[in-house]
Amino acid sequence: MNKITAEPWKVGIAAEEALKAIRQRSFADRHPELGKMINCPVCDLRHRESIKCEQKFAKDSEGEDFTSIPSLNPLKAHKAILGAAAFAKKRKNPHLSKRNQQFVALVRKLVPEEFTEEELKDARELAKEILGWNEKKTWGLWNKEAAAAKKERKANARKRRAARNTAASANAETAVSPATHD
Repeated sequence: MNKITAEPWKVGIAAEEALKAIRQRSFADRHPELGKMINCPVCDLRHRESIKCEQKFAKDSEGEDFTSIPSLNPLKAHKAILGAAAFAKKRKNPHLSKRNQQFVALVRKLVPEEFTEEELKDARELAKEILGWNEKKTWGLWNKEAAAAKKERKANARKRRAARNTAASANAETAVSPATHD
């Protein structure tokens, strides 16, 4: 009998353990020929370590490189020149509010496909009227009926308070008067 041959069940266990170890590795560990992912400082892109980027420098009139000025990524050049803070808080085309989105949608429904400036003005005025933007605010409310109802509720509340105060003061006087007559 040959001493080199292994028992078959041990070979199966060893193969399973090897496959399990391979599956637990990261993608880069399973494919070492590709290399790791890096954030390239030259091209400002994320790519494999195996891809080598070279800086291209500007040349002067004699054809020699300016090694102190690296080429900039044109997509990020404006931030490199002016600084990111200049672009941090202002949108070039700010988003519309919900109210203004309704207005734009209504104007688009009201104007025909081909329109003049005058038709556009008329559509805008009509949309403002439909949305109630032409009415003046009264006490923080948009319509006059609601403002009148609010004014009436306040007046009624004042009357109830005044009646409560007079009743409380009359009760206080009657409660004090029997004790003072002794």
